[in-house]
Amino acid sequence: MIFDIASAMVTIEKSNINEIHSEYSSPVIYMYNDPASTSSILLTLIDSEFKDNSAVTIGGAIEIINTNVSIRGCLFENNQAGTQGGALYLSCEDSSKLICQYNISSTSFINNSAPENGGAIKYDFYAPNISDPSNIFTDNSAKYGPDSASYPA
Repeated sequence: MIFDIASAMVTIEKSNINEIHSEYSSPVIYMYNDPASTSSILLTLIDSEFKDNSAVTIGGAIEIINTNVSIRGCLFENNQAGTQGGALYLSCEDSSKLICQYNISSTSFINNSAPENGGAIKYDFYAPNISDPSNIFTDNSAKYGPDSASYPA
């Protein structure tokens, strides 16, 4: 794992992070905020590439728990998770005092995969804002939600 972050404000800009593998989850970024916290924590990713990363379980590149996320101008390509969230795994625990916000714009998700949920993005309680027409989702795959998924119905 490259970044293991707890309760901090972090910006990653103009970075290329490729071919990192984890025997558990999220080989590139694991970011966690205590659900009892009332502090708003933010991960910002700008103009960065995450390619060919993989995790045996969840979050092929990134796993976020109880943290706000802003992603702009990034590329997630050929990332794989063993179960859920081929590129991103976004979780906001039901005990969290915060409403997690995930804003994604001008970002491409290409050929990411997970066998269960969310070929590109898996989320739970709060859906990411991916409505920006400049977002691109191409050839992502999962049993439930090749591009994004929550719990299967």
